[in-house]
Amino acid sequence: MLTATLTRPGTITAAGITLTSREPTLALCRALVDAGHADGPMTVVDSATGRPVMHVRSIPKAAMLTVDTSTHFPPQHTIAGGGEVVGTGRWLNGHHGGQS
Repeated sequence: MLTATLTRPGTITAAGITLTSREPTLALCRALVDAGHADGPMTVVDSATGRPVMHVRSIPKAAMLTVDTSTHFPPQHTIAGGGEVVGTGRWLNGHHGGQS
């Protein structure tokens, strides 16, 4: 399982890739796919606390997601180009990104 480290504001690092984005986890998934990283789960941990903040079941599936903030509250995760809503707010692939 791959572990990514999230720092503020919006910077994420995993597998030698560091980037900054408004949606850092999804951007990292796209970068990992572009780099040829194998499919698998990824856990995102907060650098300040070391606590998990999100779990991604499939890196390529998450790479296909975008976040539509233009007309929806809470924001909706949609499949790129497809418009299918797969989650809202901080939910991604069936797991909540908040505290448990």
